[in-house]
Amino acid sequence: MGTAVATTHFVIDTSRNGTGPDSMANFAAAPFNEPANVITTLQSGNWCNPPDRGVGLRPTARTGIPLLDAYLWVKIPGESDGQCDAAGGVRAWDYGIYTKTGWPADPAQQALFDPLWGQFDPAAGGWFPQQALQLALDASPALDDD
Repeated sequence: MGTAVATTHFVIDTSRNGTGPDSMANFAAAPFNEPANVITTLQSGNWCNPPDRGVGLRPTARTGIPLLDAYLWVKIPGESDGQCDAAGGVRAWDYGIYTKTGWPADPAQQALFDPLWGQFDPAAGGWFPQQALQLALDASPALDDD
């Protein structure tokens, strides 16, 4: 910013930043054995319902930073981002290498299936209990009984 002085107030959404991006390395190992090109696509993706996240700092207006007005959970933890097009890029998956009983065999259905969660994601705004649980379990700082 050089000599410019910041004057704009802002907030930070901490609803899914308790843990960093998933390296996706576990999908290169057994039993998944996804190839390097799939792992690269998974790593570089723009996520809907990102796996392995946790809620971050609790909502508060006490930030200790003059222009930072609040830490907020803008996205309600456990609220689905929607049913993303898995085959359209971000969630490339080689079903010929790894699939499970009950996963779709039809390519059109596979395009809508989320292999990282092992299910069809709930519609946008719908309750996603598996994600809500993971966000709570992986919270940083940890959620406590307070």
